[in-house]
This record gives sequence, C-alpha cells and structure tokens, in this order.
Amino acid sequence: MQLKLWGCIWDLLIDPVLSSIRNELRLIEKIVLTKFLITSTIEMVKTMSTNKLKALIYRIIQFFDIERNIICGVRARSVSVACHGTDLKITTPNTLCRWRANTFMSKEPETLVWINNFLRESVFWDIGANIGTFSIYASKSRACEVFAFEPSVFNLEFLARNVQMNNLASLVCIVPLAVGEKTQKGLLHMSSTEWGGAMSTFDKKYGYDGKALKQVFEYTTISVSLDDAVSKIGLKMPRYLKIDVDGIEHLILAGGKIVLKQVIGVLIELPGVWREQTELAGEYLREAGLTLVSNHNYDPTLNPNVSANQIWACQ
Repeated sequence: MQLKLWGCIWDLLIDPVLSSIRNELRLIEKIVLTKFLITSTIEMVKTMSTNKLKALIYRIIQFFDIERNIICGVRARSVSVACHGTDLKITTPNTLCRWRANTFMSKEPETLVWINNFLRESVFWDIGANIGTFSIYASKSRACEVFAFEPSVFNLEFLARNVQMNNLASLVCIVPLAVGEKTQKGLLHMSSTEWGGAMSTFDKKYGYDGKALKQVFEYTTISVSLDDAVSKIGLKMPRYLKIDVDGIEHLILAGGKIVLKQVIGVLIELPGVWREQTELAGEYLREAGLTLVSNHNYDPTLNPNVSANQIWACQ
C-alpha cells in the first residue's frame, strides 16, 4: 500500500518537477553554448586579417549557397500581363525587363493591333526579338509558328525563359543569329550589356540614327540573310515579318528580295531622323510589291513617345 502511494506521489509531483528541471537545464546549456560560440567567433574575427575574414565569409556564403540562390531568384522573377484577352508571363530579372513588361501594351500599341490581325497559325519572323515579348504574344494569341532572331547573348537566356514559362517551346524557334545583308562572319557591336538591352549593330558601327554607335562590348558571330535563312538553313517562309534592329534595317531588306515577295505584312522600325535609310528601305519594300499602310512619325525632340514603326502590306 505504501509503495503504491509512493508511486502516485512520484508520478504526480516529483517526476513533473524533475522533468521541468531537466528541460530548464537543457535550455541553459543551449544558451551557454550559443553565448560561448558567439563570444569565441567575435574574438576569432578580431584577430583575423582582412583577407582571412573575406575568405571565411566567402566559405560561409558558399556553404549556404547564398550567391547562387540570389542569382537564380533574380533570373526567375516574372510578372503576368493580360493583353487583349491573352495572358502572358514575362521575365523581369532587372529594371529594364520589368519596364518592357509594364509598358508592353502602351509602348507600341500599333504592333499589337498588327499582330491581332494575323492569319491564325501563320509563320512569323521576329527579327531583333530581344527577350521575345512580341514573339510569345503572336504565338499565344494567334497560334503562330514564330522564328525569333536574336544575336545578343545577354538577351537569349530571357527570350528562352519567356518561351518556356509560356509553354511555347513547340511554337517558338529561337534563332541565335544576327540578320544582315548576307550570310557572313562579323562583329556584333553593342552599346549595352544589360539584360533586355537594345541598340546593337552587326558588322557596322552606326546606330539607329546613322551616327557612330557608343560601343561598350563586341564579339564575333554569324549573320544570315533573309533569303539564305530559307534557302540554306531551311526555315519556313514567313507570312509576316517584323524588323527592329536599330540601324541596319535597310541592309536586311537588301538581302531578302525573294522573301519580301512572299510576305503579306511587314512591320519595320525606321526613325525618320535618318532620312536616307528610310527612303532606301521604302524602295526595297515597294519593289517587292508592298504598300505603306501606316507610318508613325517618331522624332526624338518633337514626338519622343511615338514609335518609329512603319507597317507595309501586300495589297
């Protein structure tokens, strides 16, 4: 009887108290150990040279893979954009790409209207695709088969990400080549290495206005002419053609006399500030049987918010 009573007292009173004491001791032990580690670390850092401290921080960063996580997180950022009933996802790794996403509907509304009138399931060549916003829009809204030409290594990753995020790998073909007057090896002169950047010119050192390009980067790559892209590479003949390359639009047209006679619509960026280029491009387009149906009179001083796009059609 006494043993049972003692067992009840132990279970009800003594054991809970001892358990509580044990938990408190574990907590105190953790606090003491943590304080010891912090104090030891501080003392160790005080005695370390700058180079050793940098090495320690680098090893800690490597251990937690902070750098890779940050970079991968930035590259994977995106926003959703709803445009004329079509939902898109656009990658936004930096301010410039975020601006491209935020102004997608307002920057070139005539381009969106032009695409909205495409024949469904037609072939569209996007020359100077950048990160591919118009490529994915044409593919998703009109079920177009798109060939997105973009030579910039700084833009290609995000063009590919946009295609992947929108599940368009079967419809959008990325062509990582410049387009020029002829198929050849040459230098791509770049005024920016920023993701989503523009103002680059293949094999020439002038920009969209015919003046010297302020170059910050260059590398050797390959260009292909419009006609060779069909006859030598085997790409499907386009029904629609968009050309926005900031400087050599007229040379691209010169290398596409066969292709231009097959298309039913061309949108081309031709700033009026370089009159000779605009006139020469117009001659090539008229020779191919195309007619100017829309002209947006961009001027850096008078009309800075208007695009420089011309729209030509087969009448």
